[in-house]
Amino acid sequence: MRGLHFSGVWSNLTKRGSEREKDIIEVLRSTPIFAELSDRDLKKIAQIAYQRIYDENETIFREGQSSAGMYIIKSGEVRIVRRSAQGEEITLAVLGEGDFFGEVGLLYKLPRTASAIASTRCQLVGFFRPELFDLMDRDPRLAAKVLYQLGRIIAQRLIMTNEQYERLVERLRDERGEVELKI
Repeated sequence: MRGLHFSGVWSNLTKRGSEREKDIIEVLRSTPIFAELSDRDLKKIAQIAYQRIYDENETIFREGQSSAGMYIIKSGEVRIVRRSAQGEEITLAVLGEGDFFGEVGLLYKLPRTASAIASTRCQLVGFFRPELFDLMDRDPRLAAKVLYQLGRIIAQRLIMTNEQYERLVERLRDERGEVELKI
C-alpha cells in the first residue's frame, strides 16, 4: 500500500501552505497521539496529514470497508454506527471537535468494524497508513513516538471496553441470574 497517497480527495481547498500547516498542527497538538511531540515533529506530521470537509450525513467510511488510517475531527460531529444482526442501525458513539477515530487502521488493513457518518458538516484531518510507513523509513524516531502513543491509547480503550463488558455481564446476572458470555 506504500506510495498510495490521498491528496486527490484529501486536501484543503481554502487555505494554502503555511496557513494550512498551522491549522493541522493545532489539531494534532490537541490529539493525545500527537500531543507530546515537539513543534518540529508536529510540523513533519502536518506535512503528511490531509484535510477534508464532509457534508451532513455523508459517509466517511462503511462497516466492512478496508481500513486505511485515522481521522481527527477539526470541527463538526461524527456518528459511529454499526448494523445489528436484524439490520437495525445502532449508534455506538457521537464524536465532536478534538475527538479521533479509526486509529487501528494505521496498524492493520482490516475491515472496519463500524461506519462513520458526518452528523453535521465537518472538517476532518486524516493521517493514513502509507504516510506512517513512509515516516517509519524517513524518521524512525518520530514514527516510534507516534506508535508508542497509539499503543497507549489503544490499550486505554481496551481497558475501558473490558470494564464496560464486566459491568454489562454483572447487570445481566442481576437481571437474569447466572449468565455465561463467551468471547
